[in-house]
Amino acid sequence: MRLICDYFRAPDRTTALFLHFPEYWTDTALPDAEAVRLKSIDPYVMLGRLVGLLLSRATFEDVLFSGFPERDVPEPELLTPEDDDPVIVELDVMVRDTLAKATQAEMDAAAPLWAQTEEFVGNEFFDLPEVRRSVADLAGLAGRAREAGQMMYCLICPFPRIVEWLPPETE
Repeated sequence: MRLICDYFRAPDRTTALFLHFPEYWTDTALPDAEAVRLKSIDPYVMLGRLVGLLLSRATFEDVLFSGFPERDVPEPELLTPEDDDPVIVELDVMVRDTLAKATQAEMDAAAPLWAQTEEFVGNEFFDLPEVRRSVADLAGLAGRAREAGQMMYCLICPFPRIVEWLPPETE
């Protein structure tokens, strides 16, 4: 099943839930948040691989000869467990900080390696320039979240569900 994943920053879990599930909100203030849409980049496998590359400072040879480097990337914490509905997960602070601290040179080195993972290979939506933009978008969002003392979250929505929510096409 294809997923739509929106990564966003928010000051706390209540705000993160409110942004997509208003029934959780108990305040009248508009939350300070920002989002980045990253197509099918899930926060478990694909984002974990990117963070693993950034943590390991892997080279192409490391990946070529030994597969992806070992990494200890914490799993996101599920905040909304409903089946077949959009869910929100909170990314670990280590994931946020690894992305936030990545230098341009580290991102430039990681992007081509990340683009060669099986999830990207053969996917016409993820050529190397798109992967580089995704890395930069994630790192930028993480940096702003860290600077503001916020956490990063991911809204995961199964693709068929998104289609139901799209407005009808106009002529």
